[in-house]
Amino acid sequence: MSTFFVLFCITLFSQKWSASLHFGYANNLPSRLTIKQNGYPDIVLTAHYYSEPFISPYYWLWRISYQKNDQQKFEFEAIHHKIYLKNTTSEVEAFGISHGLNLLILNHVHVLKRQFHVNYGIGGVLAHAENTIRGKSLPEKGRGILGMGYYLSGIALNLSAGKYFNLSKRFYINTEVLFNPSYTIVPVVDGKAFVWNYAYQVIAGVGYYFIK
Repeated sequence: MSTFFVLFCITLFSQKWSASLHFGYANNLPSRLTIKQNGYPDIVLTAHYYSEPFISPYYWLWRISYQKNDQQKFEFEAIHHKIYLKNTTSEVEAFGISHGLNLLILNHVHVLKRQFHVNYGIGGVLAHAENTIRGKSLPEKGRGILGMGYYLSGIALNLSAGKYFNLSKRFYINTEVLFNPSYTIVPVVDGKAFVWNYAYQVIAGVGYYFIK
């Protein structure tokens, strides 16, 4: 057992591990929103969302990265994205996923010349919905994971490209442009909403190699 532990430690500490925190701007392309509510006909909209990334709760993105070699990295990232429906109607009085349309993604990163990089990945969506449909407001607490109103209820993809800027042996800056399509099913009173979202984002942040 001790031999395996030593080999594990040698493998772990012979690689590069880093953590990074980013902030940025997010926007959304028009997408399909379908709401099914018991006893009523379905509502189908071409949804136009806004995000308010600089208003609390703020947009953020953090990552834990494992660098296999100079050309490849693997990352786990969490993105706190928000959406609010612009084109509300008399039936859809309010619709948002704003304590997060949280994207939890595993990325494969290709590091190119001059520290440019391309990322692609897949993951899930942890969503906290707030909505009022036909006068019925969804309770934000008492449901979902630990009664906090969160649901692991979707799938998300990532395609992004950016550039690293080394500040020292430990610190670096990352700038990046991302495109994240996602599909999520969230509750409404007496029914469900089926939410497509196509988000594009521009981010910048600071990273730190805690094992190098």
